[in-house]
Amino acid sequence: MSEPLLSVWIVTYNHEKFIAQCIESALMQKTNFEFEIVIGEDCSTDGTRTIVKEYEKKYPGIIRAIYHQENVGAYRNAYEYTLPICKGKYIAVLEGDDYWTDPYKLQKQVDCLEDNEKLSFCFHSILIVNFGEKKNTITARKYFKDRIFNIKDLINGDGSFVPTPSILFRKSLIGNIPDFLKSAPMGDYFLTLILGDKGDSYYIDQPMAVYRKRVTGSWSENNNQLSDQSLSKQYKEIILSLKRFNDFTQFRYDNIIKNHLINIGLDLYSKKIIKSKDELISFGLLIKSLNIYSMRRLMIGIKDTLWHSIKKTFYKIGVYFNLSF
Repeated sequence: MSEPLLSVWIVTYNHEKFIAQCIESALMQKTNFEFEIVIGEDCSTDGTRTIVKEYEKKYPGIIRAIYHQENVGAYRNAYEYTLPICKGKYIAVLEGDDYWTDPYKLQKQVDCLEDNEKLSFCFHSILIVNFGEKKNTITARKYFKDRIFNIKDLINGDGSFVPTPSILFRKSLIGNIPDFLKSAPMGDYFLTLILGDKGDSYYIDQPMAVYRKRVTGSWSENNNQLSDQSLSKQYKEIILSLKRFNDFTQFRYDNIIKNHLINIGLDLYSKKIIKSKDELISFGLLIKSLNIYSMRRLMIGIKDTLWHSIKKTFYKIGVYFNLSF
């Protein structure tokens, strides 16, 4: 096989029930270019490794795998070992418990990036399935037509804005992986921010992948089982990572990040994870202690955001009843 234009980047750990479907969904892709499948198998304790080896033996010209002798963890498996050996100009992200559904997914996304060199990555809508509940399928759509998104959209979108199995990006834009990504609680979110710093992203409004929630050990399942205290701690880790991203980008998105931090605090408050105004103030003090925001500016921001939310509510009521304010 000649040098691949694209690498399918798969990381897997204890995905015995899913990894075959994951690999098959990559193998079924119909393209006018060569692609490879690179798998990082992180010393699974189930039958994942055996399945991966069978596929590698069956498709030696397409599949290459790394087999760790001890568990190195999700970040190291992905960014230290597997990504660096991917040969493609483009990287398509796929985790071992997810799969693609459209055989032309890679072709559509590569065509998109080939047609517009200013775009850093491409993503699309997906189907979400709760593991063990096949009937409960949700289509996750960010918009109802194809469109371009910018870095502000990505920052404000949090980790759920760009679905992991939908990401296809230019490998050249990554370069040296910044240290803050190692400790980021949602690595894929910060990967898209790093890419978004290099150019806009393009959204295709077609569900071309399935993301499984509530798989044992997955981020969604771990997040679902967290207590309010643990969720609050996780948000603090997100804040720290946003601060590091702000430093990394030399404060180019300073105001966007600061305003987003206000919204994180309000979101925690509205979900009663932060249960009192005193805790909300403590949240503000945390932000202040990181030299991200002055307390006065934070409180003004919270007040303005709350007032804006109230005005939007009254506006919607006015539109509904044909009133003017």
